[in-house]
Amino acid sequence: MIERSKSTDNQMTTEEKIMNAASLVFMKKGMDGARMQEIADEAGINKALLHYYFRNKEKLFEAVFKRAFDKLMPPLLEVFNSDIPILEKIPRFLNLHVTFLRENPNAPQFILFEIQRNPQMIMEFFAPLIHSGVIDQFKEGVQKSIEKGEIRPIDPIHLLVNIISMSVFPMVARNLIMEFAPFSPTEFDQFMEERKTSVSQFIIKSL
Repeated sequence: MIERSKSTDNQMTTEEKIMNAASLVFMKKGMDGARMQEIADEAGINKALLHYYFRNKEKLFEAVFKRAFDKLMPPLLEVFNSDIPILEKIPRFLNLHVTFLRENPNAPQFILFEIQRNPQMIMEFFAPLIHSGVIDQFKEGVQKSIEKGEIRPIDPIHLLVNIISMSVFPMVARNLIMEFAPFSPTEFDQFMEERKTSVSQFIIKSL
């Protein structure tokens, strides 16, 4: 019988190795392009052990996506659910969002691809966020700032899409940006760090 490995201070569990390996493979090749053997090889284990932890590729994919989603959502929800003014929420959101993108550079392209491939599954992951009321709260916050004269009249959804797209696009197009800038990988990472302030200032000044 195969036994699950236990955590130590200096060694990842087998499940952690699988999840990390699967994240790399899925984000490079998508759900359809990934192969269980490739994930097993990346994790440094045999395929039988991989199937012991995850019966099939679909279950593993769901676990990987959920882990990434669970890592990103709590801090973002904390920002959106707070009572701070919208002009303070924008830089806080961008700081968290861009940090996540820098740590998971293949995530945007991966998510966009999977939205096209299996929109129903992606919507199931986002359903708790959609039904949490956080978007309505964001709209209300924008409306209050408009009424107080803190910002000009603007559709809250346009504002939210502008904020997200201005941080996501550079990651989706990073190979092109690195070519025409030109940037080394280190310079591109620094460029993304600078986006936190650059995009915040751009959005806030536009309001």
